[in-house]
Amino acid sequence: PRSTPKPSSAASDVYKRQSRACAYCVVPRARGPAVSRPPDAILSEAQKLADAGVKEIVLIGQDVSAYRFGDVDFARLLQLVAQIEGPKRFGFVTSHPLSVSRRLFEVMADNPRISRYLHMPAQSGSDRILRLMRRGYSAEQYIQTVQTARSIVNDLEVASDFIVGFPTETEEDFADTLRLLRRCAFVNSFIFKYSPRPHTLAAKMADDVPHPVKKERNLRLLEAQSEVSLQRKKSLLGRTVAVLVEGHDKKSRRLRGRTFNNHIVVFDGSAAIGEVVFVKIEKVSPLTAFGRMEGAQ
Repeated sequence: PRSTPKPSSAASDVYKRQSRACAYCVVPRARGPAVSRPPDAILSEAQKLADAGVKEIVLIGQDVSAYRFGDVDFARLLQLVAQIEGPKRFGFVTSHPLSVSRRLFEVMADNPRISRYLHMPAQSGSDRILRLMRRGYSAEQYIQTVQTARSIVNDLEVASDFIVGFPTETEEDFADTLRLLRRCAFVNSFIFKYSPRPHTLAAKMADDVPHPVKKERNLRLLEAQSEVSLQRKKSLLGRTVAVLVEGHDKKSRRLRGRTFNNHIVVFDGSAAIGEVVFVKIEKVSPLTAFGRMEGAQ
């Protein structure tokens, strides 16, 4: 997306969908409303990258799944981009829970080169806090979306974002967030302590959760996510998985890459960056799987 004057009333529904302004977020004010680039321009850019030998193409937007240009929605755009010859993998980030669709999940499931990974921020598991944040969905609606996605896309991994210590957040609200994290079993989450941003609705609220409480909740949520992440990684033990090689691990100098559902894998073997190889997983930690290469695609 890029800055542009507010659309006419004829396009107001698209504008509202693409420019959701959460109570804590300053991005719409700082950058202007979101717009969708013409699909031909995106396809041309992706084709040039493919012709240059790029092995992975990722479509990026503040709310990338809200893309729409004429009759081309994001599911159709992803389907078109993923038809380009050459790249080994296609992905996208980030998606608002209200912007994803069953059709998008079907497109992901139909093309093996599309990453089985969905970054979809929840921000809170408390319905009361979600309303204050102006997120537009309930915790149960979010959970249902995750369940629908997983029922369609095999081996899908979901990642989330959370804000702890939002104004008026109680221990009960935080407990709801812990429950949502565990119920959705995220592969990982990006977790932040709330701080007010100028010119946002939340900045008008009293920042009434003490910093020590924010810090303590942040650590507890990180610990819970670490436990869940480890369980997700354990599901890889003994399996042979396809990995797109990204380079060498800084610590061990072994090869490093990611599975098609975004698990980080460090492994022994010999392969070029951009190659897809098969790795048998022998050991895991909350953040990384470890193994040995068994072959190449």
